[in-house]
Amino acid sequence: MAARTMLMVIGLLLLSARETDAVEIPAEHHPWSRFQPGSWQSVRVTTESFGADQAKSVDIKIITTRLIKTETDGFVLAREEKVGDRISKQETHKYAWDGSTTNTTTRTRYSLGEVLIEGKTFACQTHLLTTRTDGTTTVTKSWYCPDHAPYFLKRLTRVTGQRRQTTLTTVINRLVKQRALNREFDCWKSEIREATPGTTTETTSYHSLQVPGGLVTSMAQINDRQQGRKATVKMQLIAYEISR
Repeated sequence: MAARTMLMVIGLLLLSARETDAVEIPAEHHPWSRFQPGSWQSVRVTTESFGADQAKSVDIKIITTRLIKTETDGFVLAREEKVGDRISKQETHKYAWDGSTTNTTTRTRYSLGEVLIEGKTFACQTHLLTTRTDGTTTVTKSWYCPDHAPYFLKRLTRVTGQRRQTTLTTVINRLVKQRALNREFDCWKSEIREATPGTTTETTSYHSLQVPGGLVTSMAQINDRQQGRKATVKMQLIAYEISR
């Protein structure tokens, strides 16, 4: 125990000495890096909204995400939202290999930590990312395990300023089967808890490295702090294509 503690202290000192260095994440640790540009996935998003009298309305849209290109420091995605036959939104963004947007971001590798999944402890690096845009500050702490997929085992994000929000994402199972498109995928299962001043959201999601972008399915329930159940959102993989 004493030897382990001493190693942790030495590691913390080394990390603190380099706290202004950028955290380098291998490209292969992100689901999009395993596919060629032109690969894409389509997800059906079904939202059931509930009014004050619990009257229900249903909205369905299709989100198609396509990999445009990969670079040494990240990747570019094009995202299209379609409602019926009408395209409601199109956008293109670049992301770093840790999943963050490549805007004004300060990366700090500052600590060591552990994540417990199904009774097994995983040693992690903890990374702190700070982003300041549009009157808000976003601080994300990530528990990154470079030796075990899905690598980012836990994330805590706090948004302050004009828009306040706290989101905790935790991997609770690293290998579980999930069916979609009449086949089984090897997935990891995550729980996401999100809180804003007016709502709370609980989501269970399944992702796989076998699918461009990773998402296979997710289910979220949104609750209003005053009125109770506000909406449920289901996302389901309905098509994908791997460019060769």
